[in-house]
Amino acid sequence: MTKLDDTPLGQLRYVANISWPRSGHHMLVGLCRNYFGSDFHYCEFYNKDIDCCRKFPCARQNKIVMSKNHDHKLDILLDDASPILIQIRSFKPSVVSNYELAVKNGREDSFKSFVNFATHYQNQYKPFYKKWITSDFDNERLIVRYEDITKNPETIFSDVLRFIAPGIVVDVNRVQEAIENVNKVTVEKSVPIVQKKSGVNNTRNIEQFRHYNEDFFSTLID
Repeated sequence: MTKLDDTPLGQLRYVANISWPRSGHHMLVGLCRNYFGSDFHYCEFYNKDIDCCRKFPCARQNKIVMSKNHDHKLDILLDDASPILIQIRSFKPSVVSNYELAVKNGREDSFKSFVNFATHYQNQYKPFYKKWITSDFDNERLIVRYEDITKNPETIFSDVLRFIAPGIVVDVNRVQEAIENVNKVTVEKSVPIVQKKSGVNNTRNIEQFRHYNEDFFSTLID
């Protein structure tokens, strides 16, 4: 078995990550760390406690392999030729998961609060989707859908590896080990739940959400 820290840094390039909130970004980062080991240098961008250039795409592309941005204000301009890895998820499960995180961070937990939250994010989702998924731009890009990577993790994660390190020969055994050993973090009723080495899976059932209302959810985009 190849050791996880044996991949030469020279094979990895910088990739700018645009991620719709709660689309499995940290799961993907965990997979990359499992596969590439310490050569996978990552910047979360939003963490104010780290030494960060505060630019996107990153200004330290000789040191960082991936940096994240949610493009909350839809004001990100692609002013260089950085390859773009875009993560997206169906709106309903993503907004339920994002709401749980907001409650954890102090948001009022009520049906009215959820309605306001979901309405706000739905108004952001449509232009985000148009800008990053359906619009044309010159940068090389890879779109990773949460539903695809959780359904077929070996294939989709292998595509990600080739995007980050063009020309590599993907080690299938190493991919499987990375998938089997990745941690999953979910938030339920404001409580973060870390599932150690749970693998890649999609367990979100929106109908079990405490504020689920069929009439309201029918007004949300899929």
